Amino acid sequence: MDKEKNKKPEHMTNLIGSELARKDDPLIIFRGELDSAYAVCVMCQVCARKEKHDALVGHLSDILRCIRSVMRAHVNGDSVPPILVMGMDEEAIREASHHPDKQLGVPHFMPDWRMGETMAWLNILRTKLREAECAAVEAYVREGGPQREDIIAAMNRLNSAAYLLMCQLNAGVYG
Repeated sequence: MDKEKNKKPEHMTNLIGSELARKDDPLIIFRGELDSAYAVCVMCQVCARKEKHDALVGHLSDILRCIRSVMRAHVNGDSVPPILVMGMDEEAIREASHHPDKQLGVPHFMPDWRMGETMAWLNILRTKLREAECAAVEAYVREGGPQREDIIAAMNRLNSAAYLLMCQLNAGVYG
């Protein structure tokens, strides 16, 4: 009987340690968006490997590492370590994604089906990272201002990094 009394309700999940939260809590929704972005990034790697874009597979590993770092910071309350993708820091990622014409000779673009499966998956990754960023804003911005600017900024940079990978693929960097 005691075991039944201490059973976690189905509408609740662990937030941190034994602290429970409703499954529709903004922090749990953000965690789910991170999980989705991670899964899509793995699918990008599968597709990139199939198409022999080995350098892209490695760059996607950078994004996976960063997503894991954000997840750790989210769960443990630690600061997010600096975002580093393709050997580029956060400012370099921001600059390159805002000016791909200067960095890669490719203007801003919208992908279409003719660009192939890897490009389509990268675009899905970019949108999943944007959704995770929006969920981070929902979870961490309160009346007193942002509670976790590091997480919000990291998600913004990861979205920019995914777009930059799209630009590099479009520019022929990956062959």
